[in-house]
Formats: sequence, C-alpha cells, structure tokens
Amino acid sequence: MSNKGDNKRNSVDSDHDGLSDWEESHIYGTDPHDEDTDDDGMEDGEEVMLGRNPNGLGYLRDLFIPHAGNGYRPESLRPGRVLFHAAAALAVKSVMVVFVMSYPLTAWLTPDVAAEQGRKIILLTNDLRRSESLPALSVNSKLDQAAFAKVQDMFLKQYFAHTGVDGRGLEYFLRQADYDYSVSGENLAMGFSDPAEVVEAWKDSPTHYANLVDKDYQDIGVAMADDIFEGENTVLIAQYFGRPRRV
Repeated sequence: MSNKGDNKRNSVDSDHDGLSDWEESHIYGTDPHDEDTDDDGMEDGEEVMLGRNPNGLGYLRDLFIPHAGNGYRPESLRPGRVLFHAAAALAVKSVMVVFVMSYPLTAWLTPDVAAEQGRKIILLTNDLRRSESLPALSVNSKLDQAAFAKVQDMFLKQYFAHTGVDGRGLEYFLRQADYDYSVSGENLAMGFSDPAEVVEAWKDSPTHYANLVDKDYQDIGVAMADDIFEGENTVLIAQYFGRPRRV
C-alpha cells in the first residue's frame, strides 16, 4: 500500500513557518495558519529549532517532560491533550479493523488456517452423528490426502463436479492415496469459508446429508483451499468418507 498521500498531507505548511500543519496541530498545538502563534515576534518553526515553546512562554521540554517548572504536568499530558491522543489512537485502530474485516477469509486462508477449518468441519460432522446416535468418524490422513488431491485437481482443471473432465472420480483419488476401502463417499462444496455454514448446507441436501450420517463409514478426511476458479478467488472443499477393507 502506498503512503504517498499521507506523506503529502503531513508535509503541507500553510503558514510557511517551517512546521507542517500536521506537526502544528498534533504535536505543538500551534495554529497551522499563523506563523507566530504566540505573537512573540518569532516564527513557530524558529522557536522549535531553538528549543523554545512556540505556543507560549517556556521551552519544548515544558510540552513533553514533567518537571518542577511545569508543575510536573507537561502540556502533552494535560487532560485535553490526553483525550485527543486517545481519540486519535482509537480512530486509527478502528480504521485498521475495518480494513482487515473488509477482506474475505480467502485472503487469510493459509495452509494452517485451512487445516484448522477442515478440522472444525470434522468436529461439526461428528456432532451431527452423535445427535443421531451414530459413532464418530476417525480422522484418516490418507483421506485427507485424497481430499486435498481432489481440491487441487478441480482448481487445476477448472471444474466442480464429482467426476473430473478426464473421467477421474472418487475411486481414483482414494487409490492414489493408497486407501483400500469397502465403502466410500464424497461431499463437495464451493464458496464457503465458514465450517458451520458448509455443514448446514450439506445437511440441507439429501444426498450430502446421507453421507454425513451414513452408519457404514468409519473414517473421514477434509481438505479446504482457496485459489482462482473461473477468474475469481474461491474456496473449494472436499469431504471424504470411507471404511477400510478388512483383509
């Protein structure tokens, strides 16, 4: 982000006394449109150069440093000044919060955050299963790997479907991850960044809900990632279910 605009604003010197308007208003408390605020015959900027208080009698130390001469209450710490600085700090903080909140989660979806969100999806899935008196599913690293490969394949080949443009589907990704299964299932989602929202959406879909509460499943894996899909930054999610084949 460029700060050229801020630099230009902070360098404006309306009264040409050698102090910027910002310095006069926020630091010295002088009038940015009067080169000699205290009418002592010396410009504000020159007084600052000499270490004098440009806003009245005394020296700059009277503004900032507590000592006997200013009753241990420098001008910068007087109630009005303190309130001003506190208000300014709150304003800056508010701007930063708005700036951060204006970005979608996809801007912060690092691999660690994606993994954490995936685990939340699993927790919510298991909460649903327990509410239906079904056993919780165990996290399986091979299913995580298969789900991640599916998500990356959809981004790479720009499709959103259970079967890819090359005909590869669930069986292919499970085989690539060396997950030998007797039963398996797959839920997909696009555009969701909140775990609760995606699980709720799956619950509202009969086919996805059937996977969430299938009593035959034992393992689960989830992958979430963001990348460019059809020209826009998008989140894709794959949720894989399975039961290992018994030998």
